[in-house]
Amino acid sequence: MSETAGTSAPPGFVTAVGHPVRWRLISELAHSDLAVHELTALLGQPQNLVSYHLGKLRRAELVTARRSSADGRDTYYSLALAHCGDLLSGTGAALHPGLRLTPPTPATAVTGRVLFLCTGNSSRSQMAEALLRERTSGTVAAYSAGSQPKPVHPHATSAMAARGIDLTKALPKHVDEFAGQRFDVVITLCDRVKEVCPEFLGQSRLLHWSIPDPAADPDGLPAFQRVADDLAQRVSFLLHALPPTREGIMTSPINDNTVSVRYLVDDVAAAIDFYTTHLGFTSAHAFLPAFADVRRGNLRLLLSGPDSSAGRSMPDGRRPHPGGWNRIHLIVADIDAEVARLRAAGVTFRSDVIAGPGGRQIVLDDPAGNPVELFAPAPA
Repeated sequence: MSETAGTSAPPGFVTAVGHPVRWRLISELAHSDLAVHELTALLGQPQNLVSYHLGKLRRAELVTARRSSADGRDTYYSLALAHCGDLLSGTGAALHPGLRLTPPTPATAVTGRVLFLCTGNSSRSQMAEALLRERTSGTVAAYSAGSQPKPVHPHATSAMAARGIDLTKALPKHVDEFAGQRFDVVITLCDRVKEVCPEFLGQSRLLHWSIPDPAADPDGLPAFQRVADDLAQRVSFLLHALPPTREGIMTSPINDNTVSVRYLVDDVAAAIDFYTTHLGFTSAHAFLPAFADVRRGNLRLLLSGPDSSAGRSMPDGRRPHPGGWNRIHLIVADIDAEVARLRAAGVTFRSDVIAGPGGRQIVLDDPAGNPVELFAPAPA
């Protein structure tokens, strides 16, 4: 409801948030969804007082509540940021037409590393990762994982396809793959995984978005579409909290925790397809037909085609080409199962599985003939 300049009653937003406790509550909820006991601890106020003021904010439709999926006795509160923006704009106009607030320009020139976590890494976190990558054209390194990974849900793929985003090659990943890495922001998307979120290096901001599991909703695809809408809105606000890119500096967020390896390939598009389809990489940038890069965890693999600068002839006339025996080294849990899966998909292997003191290994070829080693560590 818009506010009219010159009215005697204060605007609804001012009335709703004018109390110091309510202002503190929305200030905390602007960053992360929080449970009552967390808000009580942050404000240093008794629970009955916090609950009273949360009720006021709910009646003003500034805050929503959802029963925790991890502990049904608990409730998570979320701030309706878009609604707050509408009310703030009307509040300024109520005082003077010249004070009507205008929304900021959508933030896209941002960088950083963001990890989304949920239980299965099959819908919510996959969609959030894809939405953030699409909104920033890859300048933000977005990842997702789960505590109990399972295949990506077909409805998640359909919901993203409706937004022009391809999830058909997305693979589930275990959160342990990212443990110990540095991220600017780590966001848990379900209440259960919040309780088991591992430690991450550095000063990662840990946020929580309490979003229902669409796979548990009998509505089917419409439930996934509603979650996609929610995630898209949350991602748009997240962009304003990420570090901006710096002019003249590579926008891909490389840091001391990222290892980059360059492979020369005959066909960049075929190489992207191979690594994302078979080996769990995600596409970061593609400048076809010359160059692309794909990522898995903290490994950045640069794929340089014949037309790239890396493929140019050396001063002595030699021309770089694919092949050789130096290789990237991917750790797998079950090497026999991986070999069987990849052989069935038509992947070429250079060797059989070789056992040594440290574990078992095998070397396969990518489409250009570059070697990739799969390694299963020996049991401790």
